[in-house]
Amino acid sequence: MRTQRQSLRAVLEPVLDLLDEGLRLYRRTFPRMLMLASLAALPAGALLTASVIASDWLATPSGTVLLLLATLPGLPLGLYVMGAVSRAAAMAANGEAVTLRGALALGPLRMLGMGCYGTVFVVVAVSVVSVISSVCICVAYVFGFAGFVVFSSASVVGGPAGTAVSVAGIVAVILGVVLIYAVLLVVNGAAYSSAIFAVQPFVHEHLTAGQAIRRSLDLTFYRFGQNLLTFVCASLVFGAIAVAATLAIGVLVSLPVLFLLGAESLAGRAITAAVWVGAVNVALPLLPIWMALLYRRRLAAWRGDDLTMRLAALAPTSGEAG
Repeated sequence: MRTQRQSLRAVLEPVLDLLDEGLRLYRRTFPRMLMLASLAALPAGALLTASVIASDWLATPSGTVLLLLATLPGLPLGLYVMGAVSRAAAMAANGEAVTLRGALALGPLRMLGMGCYGTVFVVVAVSVVSVISSVCICVAYVFGFAGFVVFSSASVVGGPAGTAVSVAGIVAVILGVVLIYAVLLVVNGAAYSSAIFAVQPFVHEHLTAGQAIRRSLDLTFYRFGQNLLTFVCASLVFGAIAVAATLAIGVLVSLPVLFLLGAESLAGRAITAAVWVGAVNVALPLLPIWMALLYRRRLAAWRGDDLTMRLAALAPTSGEAG
């Protein structure tokens, strides 16, 4: 048992150390990181607010087409902003001053290559996750239905025992559904985290598109198990922080607005939607920060930089050799 705990600690310790380093870095550079993330949050908030206000018109075919066209640039813009936050995180990790100009200095060709590759990567990752999730959901539904039948049969018996079994079955089914939903959210978040990690070569390296894609695939599958664990843990922590920020900011602002303007007011609903987007935006820089730090570690290990430093430290100096 002790050996298993030590093994688990050895696996989780680098991941937890990376997450802690990212949180400390975010606290130091909070204003700049939040300003960069707002470049994606402002259009998203404006689009969501407009969707709430014009919800009746958007239900028409022409409105639906316009909404789809408006959301198409969302993913490339989001990847660009995530890349800018990653560049800022790399500056802070190197001890440099974080400047908005330096963070946003991505050439148009690199932006184009990053947007195309990142979009394809997201589609593939989400598709794989969707297939796995569908299989898991089907299996869960089968077991849930079987459990429902068993507990229903037990409730037919009647009496306190039958009622207790029926209530326990309902609670178990509800908890199972909530657990499946939470797992799906974490897994989908891990897919988006992997996409942010995948575009890091475009962000930090001066490579051609082909070289950047090869570097991305090499580092994504290098120590893949630990990378996957990092994606999942980052998604889990990000989700917890995003929920806390959303509840703290969203509830404190949204409830008074809805109370004053009314729940049916379009202005109240639009302000509430914008506030909730802003609340999520507070946690948004964490994922690109963590992925930038993970990229630095994986690149150093892949190149053997840490091994070179260790060998240099063990090598005798010229004075010792004499």
